[in-house]
Amino acid sequence: MTSASGEQRWVDPTPLVERTLEHLDALGCRRVVLHGYRGRSHTHHWVMWAIERAWIHILRDRPDVSLCWADNRNPLPFEALEQAVVWGNVNVDRVDYTLPIVPGACYVMHDHHPGRTSTADYAEHVASGRALFYEVFRGHDDPDARPVDGEVPVHTWSPARGVARITWGTDLLPDEIAHNRELVVAAGPRRPPGEVVFVGSAWRNNADDLAALAQAAVERGLRFVHHGRVMTDVRWPDHPMVVSTDGSVSHDDNVRLVREALVAPAFQGKAQLPNPDERGNYVPCRIYKNISYGAPPVTNNATVKTLLGEGVALGRTPGQMLDAALAVLEADPQQQALEELMAEVARRHTYLSRVEMLMRLMVEHREARARVPAPGARRAGAGLRLRKLAHRVVGRRWQ
Repeated sequence: MTSASGEQRWVDPTPLVERTLEHLDALGCRRVVLHGYRGRSHTHHWVMWAIERAWIHILRDRPDVSLCWADNRNPLPFEALEQAVVWGNVNVDRVDYTLPIVPGACYVMHDHHPGRTSTADYAEHVASGRALFYEVFRGHDDPDARPVDGEVPVHTWSPARGVARITWGTDLLPDEIAHNRELVVAAGPRRPPGEVVFVGSAWRNNADDLAALAQAAVERGLRFVHHGRVMTDVRWPDHPMVVSTDGSVSHDDNVRLVREALVAPAFQGKAQLPNPDERGNYVPCRIYKNISYGAPPVTNNATVKTLLGEGVALGRTPGQMLDAALAVLEADPQQQALEELMAEVARRHTYLSRVEMLMRLMVEHREARARVPAPGARRAGAGLRLRKLAHRVVGRRWQ
């Protein structure tokens, strides 16, 4: 796909897919197993859903490789993980309690709260290069970490610990982002007045900030609309242009609402931005999603602007954020900066990119520790028996 100037704007995802399949073959894996959060009650379900979508795309021409998604309610037998690469979770809710740990499998595990949940069950696999953990970036604080990709400096790898740090991505695939780009171009310039739209839950970490954002919107003659669960009391301004709908919307509606908004901020509550700018802060998936859906990027997180560049509207307060967004719309009515950023997200920030990067690190990790003996079958089998016993005791309540 090309821009109006004729420049190439969208990359073919085929090289990413091919590299990922090469990594899979290098590990000798013929199964891909996702584990945890199949039910929609946990927010991480949507990350696992996006990872599944990426793997479906990657494996569409590889019928020799199977793909499944299990959890504590739908446990897998020991033999189902032989020659498998497992994408799982370690969290305080013991989401991995019934996950078999077998000698012949590789494990790519998300550590939700580093230090709060024991990862000892996977220690032998980490030592032998058959398991790695990944965390989300929450600031530069690991002196042993090295950059994985110079274009995304917050993505790092600590070989000694077997730990990667990443940011999340959009749940769309590149061709879907290209389709949204076409819809953005067809719709033409965004001009006030219009709606400030936030699709997502209102909860204790953002309730006050959401209310402040709504107030800033009406002060600028803009309608504020919130779609999503309301999980705590929110002091919405008493104003007819402030609307909150308590309830989730479908994925398709989410994409449409964000794309059609005048402004769709990816703002964060103060609790999510505790660090000084030089250390960096957590980058939400919402910024990548909103761009890929077709909304100009608006944020109160300086790390986002550092990653994505001058096309990002940055303001520290809700009012400053909206003023910055309106200034960008006025200065760039044809939304060329948005088109460039949609292409950048399609290139670097889909789950095709995240899966390829983590699989690449898995291969590197395995090769670096190939001389370490593989985990013993006895210990792995004993762990599995304990997990099966726990499953019988707790029933099917856990994710």
